[in-house]
Amino acid sequence: ETNANVAYVNTHAQLEALRDEALQQQSDGPRVMIVGPPESGKSSLARVLVAYATKLGRCPFWVDLDPADNAISVPGSIGVAPMDQSALRVETMASTGLPPSSTAAPLLLWYGHTTLSKHPDLFQAQVSALSEKMERRFQQDPDARASGMIVNTNGAVHDGEDGFQLLLHAIQALKIS
Repeated sequence: ETNANVAYVNTHAQLEALRDEALQQQSDGPRVMIVGPPESGKSSLARVLVAYATKLGRCPFWVDLDPADNAISVPGSIGVAPMDQSALRVETMASTGLPPSSTAAPLLLWYGHTTLSKHPDLFQAQVSALSEKMERRFQQDPDARASGMIVNTNGAVHDGEDGFQLLLHAIQALKIS
């Protein structure tokens, strides 16, 4: 057991408490964005938090805004995938990456580059479009709404003012709590 694992479990426990409260109050669950420099473990933390939540029967949205190393699609894209327990089945994950379920159909947008600085306006428009689609889904699905979202980001946000502005836009568009 490492210090990181203890921190991951503690973070998960706090997120679960927020999900329980959101379900009782019929409100938004936690909307968490993981930010850090390149190669700092952001994607790993996102995977762990999504897996822990789905193992408890939650249906969080996994949002991947890292076009360089997208975990739910191919490089050059960003997207969102509603996750559930079927996403943890090894037999379906081995062949397709995501389960063949209509409830877990991801929404993927082709950004076209692996660096955010190539087309920042396109990136912002795509993040806004993802947010609008997720909000519609949340209005129809109280369990998904209470489960919230885990957002993985690109380490390029630490490359200067442009990256910081893209991060701020994503925080506002996705209503990160």
